[in-house]
Amino acid sequence: MLKDRIKRNLISHAFGSQLIYQISRLKNGSAMMKASEAREHLPLIDEARLAAPIAYGPIERVIDNNMYGQAYALRQYMQHHRPLNAYIEHGLFWGGMIHADEYHWHVPTYITFSPLRKADILAKGIQKKVVPIGPYIHYAPSLLDHDEMAELKRKLGRVLLVFPSKSIPNIQSSFDADAFVQEVDRVAKEFDSVLISLYYLDAARPENIQRYQARGWHIVTAGHKYDQFFLSRQRSLIELADATLSNEVGTHVGYCIHLNKPHYLFQQKLERIGSSAAELQRELRLYDADEDARRNAEKEEVAQAFAFNQAFDITPEQRLIVDKYWGSSSVMDVDSMRSALLTV
Repeated sequence: MLKDRIKRNLISHAFGSQLIYQISRLKNGSAMMKASEAREHLPLIDEARLAAPIAYGPIERVIDNNMYGQAYALRQYMQHHRPLNAYIEHGLFWGGMIHADEYHWHVPTYITFSPLRKADILAKGIQKKVVPIGPYIHYAPSLLDHDEMAELKRKLGRVLLVFPSKSIPNIQSSFDADAFVQEVDRVAKEFDSVLISLYYLDAARPENIQRYQARGWHIVTAGHKYDQFFLSRQRSLIELADATLSNEVGTHVGYCIHLNKPHYLFQQKLERIGSSAAELQRELRLYDADEDARRNAEKEEVAQAFAFNQAFDITPEQRLIVDKYWGSSSVMDVDSMRSALLTV
């Protein structure tokens, strides 16, 4: 698309990326940070306000670094108060796929999860310093202090945290919701409270809210993608849980295991419904045939490790798989991270 070509030409140069940053700041100022700070202390069970839109008023010059509070968490961890001169892969990518933007960012350093992913990036010809740092959630502090966590646990008791398959912009996730609800209902008999963690796009759909609230379950969300406390809120939710459940392999699986919360993956057929045929094709074109085959094999490897985990154990096999893809053994202390990311 034309807008993608224009963006990639601009981000290939420091001047171009600075121009995009300044234009966005001129339009919306510090809207992202102000909105995030206003939501920092909202109750976890307040999906309507937490999922509300946030205008793009960037803090970071690299566009993707403004998502999910990842750069914000890393900068706070390092006590570094300027935008990062690095590109953060904002999610877990499968099959060796490299997003087209990654070939164009002018910054000298790329940040990712695992050594495996580092090898994939370098194999595709990206000549950057690539730093695997493990699960990003490791660096985000919880939004709840000890007393707040204890009080919520007293109210909620034994908690099952559930992650339904999420939608993405212009692509809605579709699955057999009745079968999913029945499975959660079956598992939930062992728990006092069920928290349904919805992505902000799904939390904005009344039918999703009603489906789960009809069972007496609580709706929660980590927040809008531009909420700088997204990662910290997600950590709070996971730490509040005694066990976790989902119906799709995603970043949350590794995050739960890294934070020592068992995970059970209920396998279902998932479909993607695009807002238009063009949008769906755009999503499908991200992977070539070899990448798609490898992506399916990798996700199946993870799914099989967690599909029969209804006893909610964390097995050595699961920890090995999480280390393979999420890079748990690659986490860094403050000095190591400062050395790796703030010097070139």
